[in-house]
Amino acid sequence: MAITTKAEGDFHIDAESNDLARRRQSVFDGSWAVVRQVHGSDVVEANPDESPVADGVFTNVVGQVVAVQGADCAPIGFVTSEGPIGVVHAGWRGLAAGVVEQMTQALAERNAVIDRIIVGPTIGVGCYEFGTDDLDSVAALLGDEVRGETREAKPALDLAAAIRATLERLDLGPVEFLAGCTACESDDFYSHRARSEGHRHAMAMRIQGVD
Repeated sequence: MAITTKAEGDFHIDAESNDLARRRQSVFDGSWAVVRQVHGSDVVEANPDESPVADGVFTNVVGQVVAVQGADCAPIGFVTSEGPIGVVHAGWRGLAAGVVEQMTQALAERNAVIDRIIVGPTIGVGCYEFGTDDLDSVAALLGDEVRGETREAKPALDLAAAIRATLERLDLGPVEFLAGCTACESDDFYSHRARSEGHRHAMAMRIQGVD
C-alpha cells in the first residue's frame, strides 16, 4: 500500500497523461485501475482499460494496482487475509450513501475476510467547519459522534469519527489512521476545501506476488 504526497506530484485522474503515467509507475509498476469519483456508493472490479464512474475499486489479480484520489475526502483501503483488496473514496456524502457497505459486500461475495482497514489523509475536525443544518442532517444519518468543533469553536464535521462509526456498525476492524489533516498539512497533502487545490494525492494498493 502507498499514500502519495505533494512531493510525488498530482495523481488526479485528469492530470496530463504522460506525467501521470510516470508518477504512477514511480509508486507501483504495472497497470493501474482508477475510478472517476463522484461522492457516491458504487464500487467496481478493476479493469485497467476503463475508468468508470464509481467511488471504489477492488481486485483479486496479483500485481493489479487499485487506487483512489483525495484532497480532503478519506481514501480507505481494505486488506483481506486471502483474496481481493479494495479501496474507496469516502467523504461524508459517500459514507452516507453507503460506499463502505458496498465495498464490504463486494469483498464478502468473493469470500474475502477483511482483516485490516487503512484510512489515509483526510480533513481534520478542527478544519472542517460545517453549517448547523447540514451537520444535523449528517448526524441523523451517521450518528451524533460526527459532531465536533473547529479550533475557533465553530460547528464542525468529524469525518474520522464518521468513518469509525460506520466501521463499528458493520463490525469491521481493526482500523489504522495514517497521515494527518489535509488542510493543516499543506506541505504534504492537497486540500480542495482549505486551498481550492485541483490536484490530488492517491492511495494505491496491489496484491504482491509470491517469490
